[in-house]
Amino acid sequence: MKQLLPRVASIAATSGTFLTLAAGTALAAPPNPGNGTAPPGSEGFITLMGWGKWIALGLCIMSLIGAGVMMGFGNRHGDGGEHAARLGRILGGVIVISAAFSLVGFLVA
Repeated sequence: MKQLLPRVASIAATSGTFLTLAAGTALAAPPNPGNGTAPPGSEGFITLMGWGKWIALGLCIMSLIGAGVMMGFGNRHGDGGEHAARLGRILGGVIVISAAFSLVGFLVA
């Protein structure tokens, strides 16, 4: 018992010092990257990104239509779970595509 108390006190002191250092680092001001501008010729890249977005979303819409057709034909075979999983994957792809292009648009603008 006598050896346990000094060890607990040492651990408490060390953790308090660590928390104080971590809080001081967290409260420090983040560096300012400045006001950046897009490099010359980036307009073509932005146009290409827009085309890619619309092509990808168009393919997702066609996939949704195809999944609906397959769901209609597979209704008699009891394939409901498989179709629900397919729809989930397609809609997940739509979310990822939309989020990616929105993020790039925010960073470029």
